[in-house]
Amino acid sequence: MTPKPIRIVLVDDHCLVLDSIVRRLQDEPDMDVVGTALDGDEGLRVILETLPDIAILDVQLPGRSAFDVANQLAAKKVAVKIIFLTGYLSDVLVEQAVRARASGYLMKGEPAAKFIAAVRQVAAGEVCYSPEVLQRLVFDGGRDPAARTSSQIEALTNRQLEVLRYLANGSSVKEVAK
Repeated sequence: MTPKPIRIVLVDDHCLVLDSIVRRLQDEPDMDVVGTALDGDEGLRVILETLPDIAILDVQLPGRSAFDVANQLAAKKVAVKIIFLTGYLSDVLVEQAVRARASGYLMKGEPAAKFIAAVRQVAAGEVCYSPEVLQRLVFDGGRDPAARTSSQIEALTNRQLEVLRYLANGSSVKEVAK
């Protein structure tokens, strides 16, 4: 009897990256990409419709942030494991991933074989982080990590961080208010 494939949704606003990852995952007999999206709002909708095992989210998405998507899924008690994927490494993003209880945080510079292995690890109930990310985390003997350094940003709520992200990306106050 063949085990069920790992059902995956990918959310990334770069079409080339998204298509490349989809093609690479489709080569794996134990993985099935059941949906893709180009922004956070569409990503949340696709995840809720398909109920994958794993959602792989780029941390820099237009619209709803990847962290907000993860928090919405947790609030709705959707049993999906989250892997954040990024080309950016910052303590703020790592802190947000920890708060969102991510199962993984991977850098886009990882070799494909390590990326595939990480997806399998997360599907098996483990956590997986790129080595650069691990250097920024502390484990207290349990599964859940904490950010090695804390910052004043840690005191902000997820909603406040979302507003700050919009402002940092150049949105006007009126645009943020919408």
